[in-house]
Amino acid sequence: MKRPARVKFLEQNKIMDGKNCVWIGVAAVIEKDTLLYSDLKKINDYLAKEMMGGFGYSSALRPHLNFYDLSIPAENLNKVKDALDQTFANQKPVECKIAGINFFKFGMVYVEIEKNEDLANLQKEILETVNSYRGDCLDLDYQKLVPVLSDSQKESLNKYGNPYMTDFKPHISVGYLPNKKDSLEAIISGIEPILTVKKFTISKLDLVKGRTYNDIEIICEYQFL
Repeated sequence: MKRPARVKFLEQNKIMDGKNCVWIGVAAVIEKDTLLYSDLKKINDYLAKEMMGGFGYSSALRPHLNFYDLSIPAENLNKVKDALDQTFANQKPVECKIAGINFFKFGMVYVEIEKNEDLANLQKEILETVNSYRGDCLDLDYQKLVPVLSDSQKESLNKYGNPYMTDFKPHISVGYLPNKKDSLEAIISGIEPILTVKKFTISKLDLVKGRTYNDIEIICEYQFL
C-alpha cells in the first residue's frame, strides 16, 4: 500500500499577534435557564473543585457546542459577521441527542452529542462561510500542536486554520483532568448519573471573539427560525 504523502505545514502563516489577527468562534451556547445547563454546571463544579479539573464555567466561559474556531485578519471580522447572517437566514432549529459522557485521551472530559445529518450540514455551512475569510492567520495554540498532529489533522489545520474540522465530533466540554488520565473511566462512571437530560435543541448560534476566557466578547447572536 502506498504511504500517503506527509502534509507540509504552512510555516508562512502569520501567528496570531493580537494586532493583525483575531481569534473567533461560532458556537451554540447552553442557556442558563435550561435543565441541561443545570446538569452541566453540576458536573463542571464537581470536576473543577473536587477533582481539580482545570476550569470552571463563568459568565465568559459558558458551556457550549463549538462548530468552528480559528484566527482571521481583524479587518475581516465584520465580513464574517455579515456572511454568517446570510448563511443562517433560513436556518431551522437543530435537534440534538446526547450520547453520554466521554473523554479525549489528553484529559478533556465532555458530553458527547450524537452526530446527525442536520448537525453535519450546519457545521459544513459554517466552515464554507467562515473559511473564505481566514486569510493567512494561524492561532498560536494550534500552531504549538503541529509536532503531535496526525497528517489528516495537519491537512485540516492548513485548510481551515483548525486541526479538528475534518473530523467533527460535536461535544460540550465539562472538565479537564490531565493528571488523572488513568482514572477517567471510573470518574466518568461516577458522574454519568448527574446527566439527566438526553436531548436539546439548537435554536441560536453566537459569533464571539477574544484571546482568553476572560476577554471573550459576543459579536453577534443568530436566532434560527
